[in-house]
Amino acid sequence: MRGALSCAIAALSLVSPAAFAATPAYDFQASEPVKDKPTVALASDRAYVYLRSAAAIPIYLVREPEGADLAAYDRFRAAALAEAREKYAKKLAAYQAEVKQAKSAPVGTYGVVPPFKDVEPTAENFEATPFYMLSKVAIGPLNRFAKGSGGESAYLHALKPGTYRLYGAIAETGNAITGTCLCMGSVRFTARAGEVVDMGRVFMDGGPGISAGDVMKAALTFGLAGKPKGKSAIDAEGLALEPATAAMPVDPRLAALKVRAADFRPSGKLPNYYGLRIDRLPAIAGVMRYERDRIVDLTVAK
Repeated sequence: MRGALSCAIAALSLVSPAAFAATPAYDFQASEPVKDKPTVALASDRAYVYLRSAAAIPIYLVREPEGADLAAYDRFRAAALAEAREKYAKKLAAYQAEVKQAKSAPVGTYGVVPPFKDVEPTAENFEATPFYMLSKVAIGPLNRFAKGSGGESAYLHALKPGTYRLYGAIAETGNAITGTCLCMGSVRFTARAGEVVDMGRVFMDGGPGISAGDVMKAALTFGLAGKPKGKSAIDAEGLALEPATAAMPVDPRLAALKVRAADFRPSGKLPNYYGLRIDRLPAIAGVMRYERDRIVDLTVAK
């Protein structure tokens, strides 16, 4: 990705802001829940993610950049930089006017303070929105594909084919984002066009003291409500994953479709983009384990 980005950086001085305005919009996300209907039909150019949980929960995926994403992100960053430079030009003019006014004021005039000069945005120092914040896929807690009387839930989500990382249990409510980021260790998997990739079962319960009805409340209050007593492998805000197996039931509506168990691999660490509580996914047999803060890949022996 760095190579592609460097090409855009080198070409910035040759491209005008008008050229960025003419660049077609690119949807980095392009995902939506599949509605709870009697029948399901898959689009050949879309991938699908299926997962189960004991209650309605929020799951956050991010897609890794590949192919057309790299060039599209270069265009996005270049356009954002051009916009930032236009704003800087206006701020610079205002700054120069304030400097002139300050210099013309008599020495010691009350209230005259030297103005602050903003840093000029350049290709080297400009920070655009990271790709992973553009390619996010928010699943749940609403728009369930199936739900049971006891709160059991299943989600089916259509998204772009590609490689995805499980980023955390994160809920978006208006302009607020709450939850837990699996920044210190998680898994990735591949979602192929025309297929349903089965992520298995997701757990957010913390054991004693956390019932299915308290899961969301505990997660969204950072464990302040319904904190379990005693030790547990998963705390009130934690997230655990049980990969799909042949014995794990699949919704009958998917029986005639191509459903494949997710090929989980360790995904390593990611930045905490939203400033949330930090956690890591518990070890998964045959996939990964931890040696202190080091992630050990168990899939290489398969």
